[in-house]
Amino acid sequence: VNVEGNINGKTFMLTAGADVIPGTAKDDIFVATEATLTSNDKLNGGQGQDTLDIVDRSGIKFNGFEANSIETIKVTADSTNALTPDTSVDLTYATDVTKLVNANSSQDLTFDAIDTVPVKGLELTKVTGGDTTLDFEATAVVGTADVLNVKLDNVKSTANEAASSIIANGIETVNVTTTGTESKLLDIDADQTKVVIAGDKNLTIDNGAATILTATTTIDASAFKGNLTLGTV
Repeated sequence: VNVEGNINGKTFMLTAGADVIPGTAKDDIFVATEATLTSNDKLNGGQGQDTLDIVDRSGIKFNGFEANSIETIKVTADSTNALTPDTSVDLTYATDVTKLVNANSSQDLTFDAIDTVPVKGLELTKVTGGDTTLDFEATAVVGTADVLNVKLDNVKSTANEAASSIIANGIETVNVTTTGTESKLLDIDADQTKVVIAGDKNLTIDNGAATILTATTTIDASAFKGNLTLGTV
């Protein structure tokens, strides 16, 4: 279903059936839920900077769908099902993604099978709980110069406490930028040896345990203009 009104391109609402949707030459948005994103869907963003926007309130493992020429995948993991609280998105057939966004989530979110080098951007916005995990395939993080750029905006619990971690594998440098409103994380665990912190909004990284960033991690906050609070290093 195509909904007119996106000034840059078109907004496509996925259905419960098999959606085969070609995008336009502009910035399109493909909107999906746990009921409409299925393994039968074949999406192609065409030209422009396109987004697949997924809202999951049931705790689904999304896999098998194709998302070609779609640069951003945005997910809200907000399951109310106690038996299946977590959301995972398999990116096996989403090989053009360069940015992953976790927005308005309260549960764990995992991006699985990241097998292409371009995925190096992660944004967390208004995340009140749950960890964000990026599972890179070994071929995507070869060598010792892999960089993950992280943008944080208002990442903290409704009680104004740290309630989320960022987990990844095979990343040597994590660049963190704060924007919008202060953020509070429990941990950053990406196999990193260096964390660079920038931005002007306050940042806390503290899980209350013996360590928050490994003893072999270098922290560079020379360009940071907010208040920085770190747990035991």
